[in-house]
Formats: sequence, C-alpha cells, structure tokens
Amino acid sequence: MQQKIAIYLRDLLGGGVERMMLNLMEELVKKGYDIDLLLENDAGELLYRVPEKVTTLILSEESSATLVVEKMPQQQRRSRIKTSIKKPFVKLLCFCLSITRSEHLYITIRIMIRDFIKFKYNRKSARLYFYFLTRLKYSRFTSEITTNLIRYIKTVKPQTIITGLEEQNFRLIIAKYLSGNSVKCIISVRNHLTTYFPLYYKINWHRNYASAVRFLYPKADKIVAVSKGVKNDLVQSFGVLSDCITVIYNPVVTPNIVDRSTEYTKDDDWFNSDIPVILSVGRLHPQKRFEVLIQAVARVNENIPARLIILGNGAEKENLMALVNRLNLTSKVRFAGYQENPFSYMAKSSLFVLSSQNEGLPGVLIEAMACGCPVVASQCNSGPEEILDYGKWGTLVPVGEVDKLAKEIINALKKKHDKQLLMERAQFFSANSAVEHYIRMFESVNTNHL
Repeated sequence: MQQKIAIYLRDLLGGGVERMMLNLMEELVKKGYDIDLLLENDAGELLYRVPEKVTTLILSEESSATLVVEKMPQQQRRSRIKTSIKKPFVKLLCFCLSITRSEHLYITIRIMIRDFIKFKYNRKSARLYFYFLTRLKYSRFTSEITTNLIRYIKTVKPQTIITGLEEQNFRLIIAKYLSGNSVKCIISVRNHLTTYFPLYYKINWHRNYASAVRFLYPKADKIVAVSKGVKNDLVQSFGVLSDCITVIYNPVVTPNIVDRSTEYTKDDDWFNSDIPVILSVGRLHPQKRFEVLIQAVARVNENIPARLIILGNGAEKENLMALVNRLNLTSKVRFAGYQENPFSYMAKSSLFVLSSQNEGLPGVLIEAMACGCPVVASQCNSGPEEILDYGKWGTLVPVGEVDKLAKEIINALKKKHDKQLLMERAQFFSANSAVEHYIRMFESVNTNHL
C-alpha cells in the first residue's frame, strides 16, 4: 500500500529549511510516496518547486477544509458535520482566551487531562507543566490553522507527518493530542537551540520556549536532528533522551546543482575581473553576523583587493548598507538580494564565507563545496565542524573575530584548492543518502511504534 506522508511547514520563503524540505519531498515523490504539503500560508519564492504530484493545503484558508473533504473516503465525510459544529466553539474560545493572552489554555488543559490519565503525574509536576505550557507565546496559534490541522489529521489519517521549525513542532504535537489519532509525529530540529532561542526571542519568551522543548518534544514519535551538535544540545541542555533522536543530515546536494552552476548571473562583470570575489548567502539577520564579514573584507582590502557579494533579503539590509558606506566599501560590496539560482554564484566565486553566530547544519556551506568553491566558516554551534571535518575541508574561525576572519580569508584567496575533492566531500550530504535514512526511519516508526 502506498504510504501517505505529510510535510508541514510555515511557508515556502527561500530559507534553508524550506529548500531542504523541498529536496526531501522531491526525492520521496520519486520513491513513490503519496505526499501532502501543509502550509500555514501560501507565501514564498519556492512555491514553483512543489512537484505536481504533491497536494498542497493552506491551513490558514477556509478553502483547505474543502480540499481535505474531497480527499476523504466517502464514509469519513460524515465526521465533518461534528467538526463543523465544533469549529465555531473553538473559534470563540480561542478569541476569548486571547483577550487574557492565554489563547491556548484550552489546548493546555486537554493535553494535561490526557497526560494525567496516561502518566499519573504528581501535583508538583502538574503545576510546572501547566505553568510552562500556558506561557508559551502562541500569538500565531490561530483557530483556523489549529482547526484545519486537526481536521486533516482526523480525516485524511496520514501514516506520518514531518515538520521542521520550533513553532510548527509544538503545534503538530498539540494537534496530534487533540485529534486523538495515532498518526506518527516526526519533528526535526534544525538549529542549535541553546544559542538559537536567545537570539530570536526576548528573554521572557526564549525561556518559555526552552521549557516547551523539554515538555513537548519527548511526546513526538521521533526527533530528527540535522547534526550531531544539535543532538548533543538536545540531550545535554534540554534533557531529551538520546534514544529518541536520530541524526539525519540535510538532503542538500541534488543532481541539478552542478548543471545549474554554469548559468549566467547578473553579476558576471565582477566574476570576469581579475579581482577575487568572496560570496556569502543567507537572510540578512543578526544570526548571520554579516557585519563581521563586511568588517573583515575591509581589513582584507588593506592587503589585497577583493570584492564581496551577499545573496539574501532581510530586515538588516539598511544597517548593513550603512556599515558599507561608513567603511567606504560601496565599490567593493554588493547586495544581490534573493537569487533563485545561487549555485552559479558559488561556482564562479573565489571563496565562500559563512560568518554565522549559530546554525544547525548550514546547507549553503555544503552547496558551495558541491560547486567546487573553497570555504571559510565560523566555528559556531553547530554544523560547520561536522561539514568540514574539523578543518580538513576548509578553515574554521572563532565566531565574531574580525581580524582572524580577515587573515584566513587572505590565506584562502592565496592558496590553491582542489575543487574536485571539495565536490566529492559535498556528496556525503546528498539528498539521495538522506532520503534513504528517512525511509528507514518511517519503517521503524510505523512498525515498532516508537
């Protein structure tokens, strides 16, 4: 029987998580899996990449409910009547609770009742459980998304649902409890959470998110960590049992990367010059520490001429452009925005630099190597060390150290590199290899009921 797999994401903006999940989706379709893609909204530059055989449901839209019903067997459609009766109640309850800033209180109580029946926790643990769950920031936990996700699980009954961002991980686990369905819930952790939470959330919220990880993640049927560093962080900092976590590297390298790397770019005037071009790719966000890279390029230009191209969009663009102006680098630095094909930039660049504060397993670093581009990366938590085998395949630099980064950039630009060896190393992170690991995990979870 053809296995039904659902992949649940927030959107399809051009981020690393979305690209990796699309790579996984494409490979699963090739293997004959029946795939549904669940999105909270239909925004994103990568919507065109969704395979034709994949059914897309937008959970924030009423139309998604109709599509779910069309996919139901006839005998299951009757349950929609009960769901439609519940929906106004859920909607009203979520609205009333939102006034008190505890919009998921209803969900919390339901989870606690189910867990009490199953685990018989004591009064102290119950108080802690209630306290942390009610203080999670679910401002985006809207009744439409919740209701449609629960309806999907109850009616379509996929064997497995996979997701890959923290808020979606939380929502999926809670929706599984509310649906009362035996669907296998696989969550994936794509960041080193100890450094990720403080960077993305205010202190009062990142503590609550960390507590939610401790309480909710063990309730998933399986947790996928994208690197050994991410797994170690979950075990050591959040108390998740090691046996619950499987390390599967991201499905990064696909057969079309090398083919697309030869395409034209709008910045070929720089690539056709004798001046070396340094490349970096990522959202313009403090996490990526592009200000450190720009300052390092300024130091590099004090010794040798070099240019920098940054691919990506984000809220930090104005601040970074102001820094470029202050350092008199306007003729040396270009912000090329989001590029649907970054591989042509990678193949033509003299060096790729990752300056991030934290990562999970940075796909852009692997993609650059797959295009034969030498790399320098920050020694951040986590991923770069595993990708570069602790410096064997590229240079690692302490996070935020401008002088050391500039020094290693100069050394890398002067050094000769074997592009073929870099490309062979990148194949270790191929999409085909990752999909084989996912398939074995699907079989294990559904057979052994882990």
